[in-house]
Amino acid sequence: MNQKDLSYSFVAKGTVSTPVMNTPSPSYLIFDLRSKLKAWITEVKGIMMDNIEKVLDRGEKIELLVGKTDNLQFQAAAKKNVAAKSLDEAYDLRSLTFIIIVWLK
Repeated sequence: MNQKDLSYSFVAKGTVSTPVMNTPSPSYLIFDLRSKLKAWITEVKGIMMDNIEKVLDRGEKIELLVGKTDNLQFQAAAKKNVAAKSLDEAYDLRSLTFIIIVWLK
């Protein structure tokens, strides 16, 4: 209860005054509780929507990274094949020059 809900009024009972606490009616409490719950639910709903948007954005970024990774893997395999062919050609050329040198002597 808030401080303002705890106000007192004095009612005379016989010769002695006794304090009586003014409490809000139950319907007011239920209405206040409902409004607080609705506000809390609205806040939680907003936070959840923001989180869902962030997850979807992150998912799109992950898909983009997966695509780039696949492309990079394909390019690496192609360069490896080109390098292997170049190396084979270099060895073939060395072998040919060695054969020519041996043949000329």
